[in-house]
Amino acid sequence: MRATSRLKSIDKITRRWIRNKIDERAALDYGCRFNEERAAHVCDFFQSHLVLYEGAEYAGQLIKLMPWQVEFLSQAFGWEIWSDDWQRWVRRFNTVFCWCPKKQGKSPLAAGVGLYHLVADGEQGNHVHLAARDGKQARIMMKHAHAFVNSSPNLAAACTIVKRDGSIIHHETQSDFAVVSGDNIKGQEGLNGSGLIIDECHVVNRKLAKTLEHLGASRSEPMQFGVSTAGNDPDGWGYGQYDYGKKVAAGLIHDIHFLHVFYGVDETAGPDVLANPKTWKAANPSWGHTIKPAEFKTRHDRALGQGIADYNEFCMYRLNRWQRALSPWLPYHKWVANGRRFSLDKKTQRPTGLAGRRHGQDKRPVWTGVHAEAERQAGRRGSGGPLEAALMELHQPRIRGSQCREAAAAGRVGRVRRPGCMRGIHDQAERDSRRH
Repeated sequence: MRATSRLKSIDKITRRWIRNKIDERAALDYGCRFNEERAAHVCDFFQSHLVLYEGAEYAGQLIKLMPWQVEFLSQAFGWEIWSDDWQRWVRRFNTVFCWCPKKQGKSPLAAGVGLYHLVADGEQGNHVHLAARDGKQARIMMKHAHAFVNSSPNLAAACTIVKRDGSIIHHETQSDFAVVSGDNIKGQEGLNGSGLIIDECHVVNRKLAKTLEHLGASRSEPMQFGVSTAGNDPDGWGYGQYDYGKKVAAGLIHDIHFLHVFYGVDETAGPDVLANPKTWKAANPSWGHTIKPAEFKTRHDRALGQGIADYNEFCMYRLNRWQRALSPWLPYHKWVANGRRFSLDKKTQRPTGLAGRRHGQDKRPVWTGVHAEAERQAGRRGSGGPLEAALMELHQPRIRGSQCREAAAAGRVGRVRRPGCMRGIHDQAERDSRRH
């Protein structure tokens, strides 16, 4: 049966909410469906109980969700799957990540999701946890939850804020909403609960994230809910979640329980794309609401004039573009655009040339260099291998192209005896094999 014919077997409501191949497969092969009542329930909670408390124009008013927020919350909470273990329909997604630039209202959104798990999810004795890099960051997020409780007569009557630790207690269900942080990772062992809210995932400690990863394993509808902007640590836990989610959304990894939502600019985007107002609008879902076009243009032009480090920082925070380094020796989009395939000589195991030329393989030698300190750091991080480490660390700004050319011209293989301490890939591989 063709795919189009199979899609007709899905009910109309579910069909309207299919956004990618993984949604299609979830509906066709796993019987997942979209429940509009579930989606409306969470959106109604936000717009009926949460009162804004910041800004002269908005303070004291009920939240009015922006279109992208309605779409996101509906996706996260509206999809469901039949559970043989629980003998009922449960939420499809147990892991949800939203990546978007600053000033989109991420923190209030995440605080509202935490309160929804606390008072409206229908689970008795629930434990909702708010995780962040450290206690200070976690308290900033919890401040939004406190303000929502204090500003809403219904929530204030149903909940109590504990002054000692800042946790929030919901008396009817005997549930609580509390802070955990990377300051005391050992103290977080053994936690249980259905809701985990993670703020600014790009800086969260890997050990903390792994400690909390399975806290909802015994619950019927657990959810790990993360919000963040992009960062500049491609080896961190946050980038790992981003990269995994991107592959899931593209259909490269089959995981029907992982929701990845990304608003931003790809790492490989060049200057023309970054300076295009259409890109700015597409990368900022709150464009025209919390993001004012005139202010954005002013900030963009100022950062562009201040230098590459300031501009890369602007792109990271305001366009949600992941960075390899704020002052790279070689911009990442140029690295990708000029990439070529190479092969290794069967006898010497040395790179022999670049493949992909129109008239056969180019047999010219390939050379690269790695700053010695960067190489040691790559080894400590547990890189995938000496060759991968060398290619990754080529972005270090202290590497000089002239040193690579001099090494190639002289036919040197090992360490280049000049300031900069560069080594050939194959020589590094030999030392690496001896270590292992």
